[in-house]
Amino acid sequence: ISPTISKKAGLPGTTVTHRFWLTNTNSETVTFQLATVGMQRVPEWSVQVTSARLQLEAGEAKTIAINVTIPAGAALGSSDGIFLQLVKSDQPNLVYSATMETFADTELPADETPQLVWQYWNGSQWRKITVQDNTDNLTRSGTIIVLPPADITPKQEFSLSPRYWLRVQHASGNYTFEPRLGQVLLNTTMAAQRVTIRNEILGSSDGSKKQTFTTNRIPILEGQQLEVRELELPSGMEEEKIKQQEGEDAINITYDSTGRAQEIWVRWHQVADFYESSPRDRHYVLDRLTGTIQFGDGINGLIPAIGRGNLRLNQYQTGGGSQGNQDPGKIVQLKTTIPYVDRVINPAAATGGADAESLDSLSDRIPKEIRHRNRAVTLEDFQDLAKLASPAVVRAKCVPLANLKANPWDTKPGLLGAVSVIIVPRSTDARPLPSLELVNRVQDYLETYAEPTVQISVVGPLYVRVDITAEIALTSLEGASEVAQTVEQQLASFLHPLTGGFEGIGWDFGREPYKSDLYRLLEGISGVDHVRNLEVAEGVDQANDQMNEMEELERTKQTGRFLVYSGNHTISLTFVES
Repeated sequence: ISPTISKKAGLPGTTVTHRFWLTNTNSETVTFQLATVGMQRVPEWSVQVTSARLQLEAGEAKTIAINVTIPAGAALGSSDGIFLQLVKSDQPNLVYSATMETFADTELPADETPQLVWQYWNGSQWRKITVQDNTDNLTRSGTIIVLPPADITPKQEFSLSPRYWLRVQHASGNYTFEPRLGQVLLNTTMAAQRVTIRNEILGSSDGSKKQTFTTNRIPILEGQQLEVRELELPSGMEEEKIKQQEGEDAINITYDSTGRAQEIWVRWHQVADFYESSPRDRHYVLDRLTGTIQFGDGINGLIPAIGRGNLRLNQYQTGGGSQGNQDPGKIVQLKTTIPYVDRVINPAAATGGADAESLDSLSDRIPKEIRHRNRAVTLEDFQDLAKLASPAVVRAKCVPLANLKANPWDTKPGLLGAVSVIIVPRSTDARPLPSLELVNRVQDYLETYAEPTVQISVVGPLYVRVDITAEIALTSLEGASEVAQTVEQQLASFLHPLTGGFEGIGWDFGREPYKSDLYRLLEGISGVDHVRNLEVAEGVDQANDQMNEMEELERTKQTGRFLVYSGNHTISLTFVES
């Protein structure tokens, strides 16, 4: 079903139409039962489905129209949300769904930060409930922590037995990309591949210049706290500066039984270098990869006072690396006993771990940094900085004078002061798409290094699906099933946008595979004698409900900013004895 979310606006007393396209990708005829469900507000908004039953032949696509009548008395700015559910007649437990939101207004709400409202059912009405939302209004994966009120009451909904319900409603704002829930899981928490070390003594200062010390564990992750035991309290001005840089708890004092200060531990501040450090600045330089810590020389950076065991890392974390990337269900060992916790498992893949930068990557990055000097001015600057924003960004393309959030198919951009950056994340998915969190991270990073007057839009790529139909002649009937499987695997690998192609470096924006490429690929597979017939079809997974698939495909290709990906392939095998 496409799209999965439809938004329309209309004046009170009028009827608006939400349109969806349903495509049968199976090889047999299927029948769906259609229904609309949801929490309609008062006064009731009238909903009409064109047909409650839909039958599609193999490969057929049909349009579903949902008419929503906005009450004449509806207040401007009010809205109604409805679910469209499609149930296969022979599989009643398999439900496909889409959402519709209708606004009583002349146009859709302006693009602003989304805000959600969480509610619970108390037996007579939905009441607001305060939650700790670590998803930033469903813009990223995270936890929602809630303490159910005493008056929460079971309620029957969606043809289910009475249950305790929480619901979330859209209050204001719009999403850059509409969020889609992958999983909703109970009793979860976030975990990271790291070890926390506390109160590690680095050594003793002898009062010499440029002293260096090394941690016991490497690498060192962000957030370390280095403290030096000093002989006296910092001056008032110095104390103010220390707390401004390191927080109100940056100075820790322990007292003896008489109330006199016994130890004074002062948190020092990490800097990239000592060039701008004054003689009284409590600064140090840290090499996170080797765990080496260096202090100043008394001219650029203060020298720690002489003392025994007076340098320590009050807290630091170590870990990371690609070995932390684990498939779902692989993390099952509880290292320490926790009350009321029986076992653990990771329902989603642990991702994001990366090893230290290679020399090849460093050699490629440094000349670019010398060119852009952390300022986004040229197209190349925006592209290079987008990759620096996160190691998850593998590819970036800058489109000047365009707002691709507003119009992804703009072929003649001319919006002064606007810049769009297309990012492609590191992924093995057939269509790598950036998460909301990654888009926001890259946008924030670029805005930091660009002129404040530049309007920056960060978006994911447009994709063109490549479907192959091939008739392949075999050298032998033996191992025919293995050959068919290999052909499918080779096509999927060859057409991957990031790692496909003959060199394994993916496909450029706007580059489509030629038939000659596919002939070369298939006829190079062991067991294939030759390709008797080859047909290439293209399509898109629709993102715009105002166009049919062929119109959207044509407009996508006209941009020249698309990437290809592996679609649905039909492979038939033949063998003719010579």
